[in-house]
Amino acid sequence: MLNPNLSVEALAENYRIDKRVLILNLLKPEIAERLYECCLKDIPYNLLFVEEGQTRTLTPAAMAKMDEEAKQRMNQRILTSASEGSGFLYCGYTVRQPEIGDSESLAFLLEVAEFFASVEMRDFIAQVTGQTGLDGASGHYTRYTPGQFLTRHRDQVGEHNRRFGYVLNLTKGWHPDWGGLLQFYTEEGFPRDGWTPQFNALSLFDTTHIHAVTYVTPFARSPRLSYTGWFLGKTPIVKDWSTTITSH
Repeated sequence: MLNPNLSVEALAENYRIDKRVLILNLLKPEIAERLYECCLKDIPYNLLFVEEGQTRTLTPAAMAKMDEEAKQRMNQRILTSASEGSGFLYCGYTVRQPEIGDSESLAFLLEVAEFFASVEMRDFIAQVTGQTGLDGASGHYTRYTPGQFLTRHRDQVGEHNRRFGYVLNLTKGWHPDWGGLLQFYTEEGFPRDGWTPQFNALSLFDTTHIHAVTYVTPFARSPRLSYTGWFLGKTPIVKDWSTTITSH
């Protein structure tokens, strides 16, 4: 699946500067194109958010049963959590074997997820970062639409043993004015720089970096799509991603 023309040496040199690197054209073009189509059309996304300090998951069916007043109350609680510096609101999906059935799209999405956890991908990441001992990867597919966001945080969660965060961007023609940037911050909370989503580009960074996904504006013309997660150290205790604050 990896683009055979990637220069590991150049990527490793860039990573050493600040323990982060943007890897353009990560996957073979045909893989990236198919992945984009699946993420755009075929994923049954759930709504993920923080409400009163707890991570919640809401299926489309459950959302459909809520009346407008209940939705407004929920949205206010989400915004209150975000205003206190702990929150997110976006759509996500973790593909699992029992849910695939005869869906070729979901089977392909699982194949990509398994590739990210494979020895081949872990060896590639080890060469880029200079860090060995990776034992797997976790991830989920995400979709951000207008009004959605992820507040400032680190990806360090003790029991998960996360070593590197990643975001495989799958959006075409994203404009930086639409928001949805992967924004990095200093220890004091000042903005450093932001990376605009680029199609088939992998944002890779050490989990010590403070970062956020900026608010997606009402005038964004398309959803911000990605496959995002973490490369893990040995013997991680990995809970289901929906039980803890997640990233990207």
